[in-house]
Amino acid sequence: MQTAFVFLWIYFVPKVSCEGCLESIPTITVVNRCPKNTTEWIKSKRRKQCHLVNQNCTTLERFEYHCLPDKYHESFMEVCAPRKNIVGGHCPFYDEEENSVAMNLYQSCKGHTTPCPDLYNSNVAYRYQECYTDALKSTKDDNNESTLSKMVSVSTFAFHILITIIQLSMLIAFVYFIKKHKRIPKDCIAMGDLRSQQNTKSTTSSRQNSDVSIGSQINTMPSRSLSENNYISNSNSSLVSNHL
Repeated sequence: MQTAFVFLWIYFVPKVSCEGCLESIPTITVVNRCPKNTTEWIKSKRRKQCHLVNQNCTTLERFEYHCLPDKYHESFMEVCAPRKNIVGGHCPFYDEEENSVAMNLYQSCKGHTTPCPDLYNSNVAYRYQECYTDALKSTKDDNNESTLSKMVSVSTFAFHILITIIQLSMLIAFVYFIKKHKRIPKDCIAMGDLRSQQNTKSTTSSRQNSDVSIGSQINTMPSRSLSENNYISNSNSSLVSNHL
């Protein structure tokens, strides 16, 4: 019971006294990576000069240089913030929403090659590099998923465009086909009218030729009758002469 009380006091008391340090906000700098050893950490700490920041969040000694991943493991950031006690063997991160250092309950460092202790200060998290490696891996995985998602979205968009183009092409071809086949009956009707006119002209011409032939026959018939009359008249005259 006493151990549990000490545990809660170690974790929650500093958290309450240091949470929401607004003076940390201007000191945030996004970096490509964090220090990997003590030498790099000291160099970065001197460059950041957190002891010169005017703040009322905590004591001067506890306002320390940190380099931590953000809450969503999207980037690393250097920040001057109140030092926290990290307990339970977890990796820390900087929470920009709360403006404070916090421990990641979903990222244990007990099983790392260099395991973290059950209790350590947040400003020396660089000693447990696998906390950063895991964060970097998570960032890369998220970036890969984001890239893959973008590629899938682009492919899907291109596929929809291709389908739309194919559908439009088929529609245009169908309309052209319908219009083309609608012209054929009109052409046939025109040809039929032409043939009908030709047949009518031919019939009329035939009738006219027939009428002319009949007329010619009729006209030749009187001439033949006149010859016969002349022949009969001459015959009669001859008979009369012989009789006399």
